[in-house]
Amino acid sequence: MIDATRPTSARIENRLIGGSDHYPADRRAADALLRVDLAADERVIAAHEFVRGAVRQLARDGAHQLLDLRCPLPSWRPYWWHPFLMQRQPLARIVYCAHDPMVFAHAQMMLVEAPGVRVIDADPGTPGLLAHPVVQSHLNLVDEPVVVIASGLLDHLTDTAVTRLLDELPVLAPGSVLVLATSVCRDAGRADRIARTMDHAAPGVWPRLRTPEAVKSLHPALSSGLSCTDTDEPQLATALLDLAAPAVPSETSGADGEPAD
Repeated sequence: MIDATRPTSARIENRLIGGSDHYPADRRAADALLRVDLAADERVIAAHEFVRGAVRQLARDGAHQLLDLRCPLPSWRPYWWHPFLMQRQPLARIVYCAHDPMVFAHAQMMLVEAPGVRVIDADPGTPGLLAHPVVQSHLNLVDEPVVVIASGLLDHLTDTAVTRLLDELPVLAPGSVLVLATSVCRDAGRADRIARTMDHAAPGVWPRLRTPEAVKSLHPALSSGLSCTDTDEPQLATALLDLAAPAVPSETSGADGEPAD
């Protein structure tokens, strides 16, 4: 059920990058965000470009399976990853997770005839995503590497959910890779101002920006693999992580609760 009166993160992001799938409530929230976080739209675009470049490179290296943990709404930009993968790997297999009702509806409608592509309504913030029947049947998780996309996902998960998810992914076949992009802010006061603004404009929807140090503390794999600059301004942090690399499983800790929409 789509509630047009309540903003969602997917529709706010769609507004930020010039898409057309949003309502007045989403536009008001996006405009409020840009007044306190001037480069929020640029980070969404930069995250997409980072993932697109990574997928292209991994396809050249032979990757032919992809699991996107947070499918976006369409915009005027290329917004699906499978065309870039299939340019090099025509028989590639892809699963998109679309937990937002509007995203799921769009993805089902637009990808129903796409060869090798499946769309599931699944929440990556809950345990057992890799056990989903479609993931299990469409992807070979044991014998063939999988490219896992987590663009803008960590922002919307609790600390506990992030740690649990990253603990689950190393069961994938050797050679599997996590492509990660998440917004961070070193200035806690600045992050507080953005959070207060969005708590008013989109209650319970827009995540509070973590510091880079907080993101790195969520899991051993992130402690050395996260790339960002020294600026105090909100910025995009990225990582390309080998899921087969040894890491000590971490105990889930931090604030728990339901992930924001």
